[in-house]
Amino acid sequence: MTDSAAPAGREPSGGQLVPDFDRLPVEQLRNRIRSLTREQLRQLLAHEERHGGRTAVLELLRTRIAQVAAHDTDGPG
Repeated sequence: MTDSAAPAGREPSGGQLVPDFDRLPVEQLRNRIRSLTREQLRQLLAHEERHGGRTAVLELLRTRIAQVAAHDTDGPG
């Protein structure tokens, strides 16, 4: 198991995916989540829903998940 892996049956905490996730303002999170996969974004969203509940962060994560999903479905035409 690596440092970033969560115990079996549990998702990584926000801080494991994005250092200081629970303390960062939305402006800083916007840049730090750009390289994350849709699954990682979903994990952050689940973490924030359970622990932080910051409306702006929830909105940011949902928007980014939708952007990544749209990009994933866009293929060469």
